[in-house]
Amino acid sequence: MVRGSSFSVQVRQLVYSGRDDEVHQHGVAIMLKKDAAKALINWTPIYEQIIQARFHSRYVKLTLIHVYAPTNDADEEVKDHFYEKLQAAAEKTLKHDLLVITGDLNAKVGSDVEGYERVMVSMELEPGTTMARSYAIFVA
Repeated sequence: MVRGSSFSVQVRQLVYSGRDDEVHQHGVAIMLKKDAAKALINWTPIYEQIIQARFHSRYVKLTLIHVYAPTNDADEEVKDHFYEKLQAAAEKTLKHDLLVITGDLNAKVGSDVEGYERVMVSMELEPGTTMARSYAIFVA
């Protein structure tokens, strides 16, 4: 079960998504200044390592998905599940919203970009790294 919580610290608000136990691992949070907190429409803990927040902005509404991806050492099943959750969250974003994905995607760089030229631009993939390939497939 994913736990979400929100609390204010002086003039800032923190929204959090993480484990539903006392183990403080794998969580992700967004710290909001006063103006950003006022613009916050809603937020959702998607997965223990994914949080989504939607904001009012001047011209469009902005959906922010903030993530902490599993490292390359994680089981393939864990990495696949993470990217499936991320893909589902991105697809559920309202089409007229500006979608921004931020966070630590734990991608590695290298030289094998074959088949990913459209999304890799000046970045490169390290041969044999599934995390970088999963990320490249997600953004394609």
